[in-house]
Amino acid sequence: MKYTKFFTILILAMLSITSVCNAQTDSVEQKYTRVEVMPQYPGGNAALLKFIAEHVEYPKQAVDENIQGTVVVKFVVTKQGKAQEAEIIRSVHPILDSAALEVIPKLKEFTPGIQDGKYVHVYFTLPISFKLADNSQKKKKK
Repeated sequence: MKYTKFFTILILAMLSITSVCNAQTDSVEQKYTRVEVMPQYPGGNAALLKFIAEHVEYPKQAVDENIQGTVVVKFVVTKQGKAQEAEIIRSVHPILDSAALEVIPKLKEFTPGIQDGKYVHVYFTLPISFKLADNSQKKKKK
């Protein structure tokens, strides 16, 4: 009798552990680096670069301190086409990093990536350049 209860409890415990593991595996979807059809921004790369140029805000402090460079952002284009989970993979300065991260959620929806005939989550890497115009007037020697 004792053994029957013990084995019943053991089997129930094993089943609950198995179902929890399966639930975790099913809820975490794979994210790809390369797929058969990569995500596309509406209007292509030119439209993406134009959007970035028009919507990224160069922080005043960075302008005042002459901070420039290219921040590289990695994010996931979900199978619904949304840009999510943005992170900096090459930093220039925390001020510019923040400005680069702020523009990612503003992106229009992408056409999602496709693998094996299905929409999938795909990593997307985007360099965002911060360059100040050269305002110094060089005098020409005559």
